[in-house]
This record gives sequence, structure tokens and C-alpha cells, in this order.
Amino acid sequence: MRVINEDNLNDVKKHLKKYKKNFPLFLKDIERIESNIAKYSKNYSNIMVSYRQSKSRGHLQKAQEELDKINNLILTLDKIELMALMAKNTSR
Repeated sequence: MRVINEDNLNDVKKHLKKYKKNFPLFLKDIERIESNIAKYSKNYSNIMVSYRQSKSRGHLQKAQEELDKINNLILTLDKIELMALMAKNTSR
């Protein structure tokens, strides 16, 4: 999963619910990542408001940096999923 624009942020929230349900062993980590994603998405929204007011290209770059931070956290979630699946397979 990759966040490209504002529309994908809602999909991330749904995806996080699935992670919480499927991987309760990593619940604290997922919640911490979820709070960071919420913080970055709020920053993204504020930056986009500033961009719409000023049409400054610098705001678009800052907004893209926030999306990149969210994407890095999603990659971390994917790694958690991989670790959980590997742990499940080795316990059998």
C-alpha cells in the first residue's frame, strides 16, 4: 500500500484496523505507528491548506515529505506483518 494523495489516507485507516485485528502481538507498535500517521496526515492537511492559500511550490514539497513519512511507516507495518507471518510459520 502506498499513499499518493489525500484520498488514500482513509484507506490507510481501514488498513490499520485490519493490522490490529490480525496481529494482536504487535498491538502497541501498531498503535504507535497509527498515532504517528495521524500526526503526519494532520501536518499534511495543514500544509495543503497553506498551499491553497499561497500557491507556493515549497508547500507542495513539504506536503510530499509528510506523505513520504507516512509511506515509510506503512513499510514498517509491512515488515511487522512479515515478522508475524514468519513467527506463525516457525511455531508450527
